[in-house]
Amino acid sequence: MCLAACASTPAGLLETDVKRQIESVRSPSDFATCVAENLSGDVQLRSNEERYWVLRSALGTVRHRWDFIETGSGSVAELRSTGLSGSGVDTVEKCATNATRR
Repeated sequence: MCLAACASTPAGLLETDVKRQIESVRSPSDFATCVAENLSGDVQLRSNEERYWVLRSALGTVRHRWDFIETGSGSVAELRSTGLSGSGVDTVEKCATNATRR
C-alpha cells in the first residue's frame, strides 16, 4: 500500500496532528465505507485490513485524510488535513450516529 507516498502532498498530510476526532459505535470498516459512499467529489477508500483511510482530493491532490481506528467500543475517525473546510465533517458525523446510513 502506498499511503505514505500518496499522502505526501503540499497539504501536509504526513503531519500527525489530528484536526478533529469523531467517535462511533460502528466498526472501522463500516464507518469508513459509509463515509466514502456519502462524500461527494474525488474520494478513495483504502485499507490494509487493520486500518481504513478515506482520502478526499481536490484538483488531483489529496487535501483531507480520515483515519478510522478501532476502539474498545467501536471506532474513531481522525482527520488529518490542512483545515476543516471541505473535509466532510458533516458527513462523518452523520455516518457516526446513523448506523443505517449508506
